Amino acid sequence: DNKKYFVQQINNELYKISYGEEVLGQEPTVKEEQIHLQQLTLGELRKLAPQYWRELVNKVFEKSKDKDGLYNSASGNFRSLHKRNFQIDHIKPMSKGGLTEIDNLQLLTIKENLLKGSTYSDETFQEYVEGRAEETKNTSKISVPPEVDKQCAPEQSITENISVGDDVDQFISMLTEKIKRKEYELDDIIEIGAKKYGSAEYFNRVGKLLYVNKLNLMAKNASNQAVEIGGNTEFVEESLFRLANISYYDEKDVVAAEGYSRKLTEMNPNGGMSQLWQGMMRQNSGEFTEALKCYDKAIEAGEDKLDILMVKAEIFLMDLNKPDEALGLLIEAKKINPDDFELDFLMGMAYFQLNKFEEARSLFEKVLQSETSNAINAYFYRAECLNVLGKFSEAIADYSYLLQTDPSDVGAYIGRAKCLHELKKYSKANADYDAAIKLGGDEASVLTLKGQCLQEMNRHEEAYEHFKKAIERDPDWTEALFSLGDEYRRRKRYNEAINCYERCLSILPDNAVAIASLGYMYMKLHKNTKAMELIDKAIAIDPEIQGVLYCKEVLSKRLK
Repeated sequence: DNKKYFVQQINNELYKISYGEEVLGQEPTVKEEQIHLQQLTLGELRKLAPQYWRELVNKVFEKSKDKDGLYNSASGNFRSLHKRNFQIDHIKPMSKGGLTEIDNLQLLTIKENLLKGSTYSDETFQEYVEGRAEETKNTSKISVPPEVDKQCAPEQSITENISVGDDVDQFISMLTEKIKRKEYELDDIIEIGAKKYGSAEYFNRVGKLLYVNKLNLMAKNASNQAVEIGGNTEFVEESLFRLANISYYDEKDVVAAEGYSRKLTEMNPNGGMSQLWQGMMRQNSGEFTEALKCYDKAIEAGEDKLDILMVKAEIFLMDLNKPDEALGLLIEAKKINPDDFELDFLMGMAYFQLNKFEEARSLFEKVLQSETSNAINAYFYRAECLNVLGKFSEAIADYSYLLQTDPSDVGAYIGRAKCLHELKKYSKANADYDAAIKLGGDEASVLTLKGQCLQEMNRHEEAYEHFKKAIERDPDWTEALFSLGDEYRRRKRYNEAINCYERCLSILPDNAVAIASLGYMYMKLHKNTKAMELIDKAIAIDPEIQGVLYCKEVLSKRLK
């Protein structure tokens, strides 16, 4: 445009010299190079256009919310009130032409992202390359839509200059470049290669290449041809595994997936691909111990160790609640790929579950230096670590950043409220508890925390009501039971307080504070022998409990 403007200005001046007239018409404007927001990553958007980024993120969560107000993962297998349990994922990756826009973004859990791999389909590019599904169902010939043909198809067929030598690796490299450039006669190129190479190995390699690039219909055709040709078991097994993946994860055709997996198992029941598939299916059905055995056999058979170690670690971390086992696997995986930020995040989660908060914080800070999708989650868990470590001001800064990014983050409100509570800023803490409850975070733990904050503000009637609501939500929430007992004690309703403390001890029988509180209630009722037994028991567990030695002194005098 700038060159055009310059040329036109020269022509205008020549016209004036020749004819002495002003040139009619508007002057073109000089256009600066434009960057479309949809072409930026989410990380880039957050830095360059934070307001737009925030609106886009909120829209993704909003479209994923159900009638109960819970967010749903794209798989439909997970629902949660908390945004931090999800990652925003491009349906069609940007490396394949996908844009950062609402229709190309979805919610996934960390677990689903680990398992997803390359199992999702890239519908937009598939339509360009493969035509409509109905048109390609019974034929391998590509039907390019007319509008694509006009805009993108080259004047000369790209197949005219295809040379086929004896080196299949060279041919596959050439095909890879054609896919990267999004050229639209791939089926013809593949057919040319088939005439020369035409083996199960060739079609398996083509199927793998197409699958990695999300061209799943064409990948399915190539993989089926590899299976039909047969011969080398390794290539046929890999093709059957790919076909089962496409059927199960992309087409949601469980029957077809079972058919392919059955053929895979019959061909080589102890093979790596067979064991990997069985492990995935066992994991999906909740048979985690059996899944782990299958994954171990897959590693022994030579399958990708790094990916399988990550999936195994995820099972121990998220399903079996064995963070120590998960950590061992992640350390082993880190030796294979030291620069993997996904491993850093999972290791941070393992340390967090092991209550090693300083180590966890360090790893979350490392993830924050990356542009990975786990950056927001790392902010939250770093704040949680700082909270537990007593670094409340630093934690508040992280929670506040999260709330600037997403004003509906329930977990950030709760975390910040806890820090403010610890700093004795009760009014601000109470406001954050209210915000969390209003957004749906009204579980027993939050109602109890708000009640305790109200106690500190001497608003005991409101506190009493919140403890009762908390117990309605969860009758076994010991914090609420204990706090309600304290409110009954203040009102001198000792028998009701005793009931609360006894319910507490039925769940936590060695809680020294609850034992001492129960003993104090019996002392107030002048049931001195019972009271002394309880006070002695509390002292044996923790002699530092406030007031317990005074109670013993009073009871000793009474029992003389």
